[in-house]
Amino acid sequence: MEFEMLHGLGTELLDSLNQQGFSTREYIVYGPEWWLYVINRIAEHPERVLEAIADIGPLV
Repeated sequence: MEFEMLHGLGTELLDSLNQQGFSTREYIVYGPEWWLYVINRIAEHPERVLEAIADIGPLV
């Protein structure tokens, strides 16, 4: 079984799964349609916006 996640979302979970021996992949969206892809993912799970912001950490 393989787990994939968009870069910046749940990296701790992905690291944990990898340490347990699962195949993992973290991917980054790019190309001319990248913003449309991001907006669609946000529409599917709006709560993940807060998770992504929290993953960035303090800006100070």
